[in-house]
Amino acid sequence: MKFVRKKRFTLLVMFTLLVTLIAGCSGGGTTTDPDAQKLAEDKKETAIEPVQEKQEPVVDLNGRAVRISNWWDASPKGDSEADERARERIKNVEEKYNVKISYLNTDYGSTSEKISSSVMANEPFAEIVRVPDGYIWGLMQGGFLTPLDDDLKETQIKPDVIDSMRFGTDKVYGLTGWYTPNDSGMFYNKRIFKEAGLKDPQQLLEEDNWNWDTMLDAAKKLTLDKNGDGKMDQYGLSGAYYVLHEMLIGSNGGKMYDEATQKAAFDSPESLEALNFLYSLYNDHKVVKANAGND
Repeated sequence: MKFVRKKRFTLLVMFTLLVTLIAGCSGGGTTTDPDAQKLAEDKKETAIEPVQEKQEPVVDLNGRAVRISNWWDASPKGDSEADERARERIKNVEEKYNVKISYLNTDYGSTSEKISSSVMANEPFAEIVRVPDGYIWGLMQGGFLTPLDDDLKETQIKPDVIDSMRFGTDKVYGLTGWYTPNDSGMFYNKRIFKEAGLKDPQQLLEEDNWNWDTMLDAAKKLTLDKNGDGKMDQYGLSGAYYVLHEMLIGSNGGKMYDEATQKAAFDSPESLEALNFLYSLYNDHKVVKANAGND
């Protein structure tokens, strides 16, 4: 391998010398114009002058507290690689902008009330708040949300995504990735599929055989009482029902809301079939892990 590399290098040098000789002889004995040569050298020097990068302005927020509210404890614990990266990122941001970042665990149902009461008292309880979508309309009508239209004039976000966040008004009050195309789906644990000797969803998908039946079959086989105490230690499915029902209805060609008629569409055959299947996952097959506080 070393010999080959050396041989290629030798050939490269020979080729370079050959090109140089040809270029030197191509003048046909004519004398190079000194002024033209100087002009060419000046252009070359100008071309290689380094371009100075625009310096990012220094931002000092004087130790300001940045509280981020979710309806769970979102603070990275450092017990995984992702958490370690998040902690390092937080540390870098705190040092760069002179801020102190913390996370608040706010009860799901009281988020809206806490926003309105703390803002009315001129003491907002957090700088960044994740708001449950069911409370957005009330906060919007109460004047607690600032429209984002001016900030979206130069955006590259697709118009249909922006329009989906107007909530029936002519203003945009929020943006989220949850409802954008191809941004929702199901994750699976390849290890437990392999341990059970099952084809994983990706394999079934490639065989055009990933459907409710094969999902349920896998969920049953992956719901296990490993220590024999009569309680399940591993479940085939997990997730909040208010997420699972959306996915099941969509995958069955149903709708929750019909935009054409502006009416709820839960009573369509496709939607009812999906909801009944969801019910069976919880109550008949018992393959869904209980999601504390949500079920």
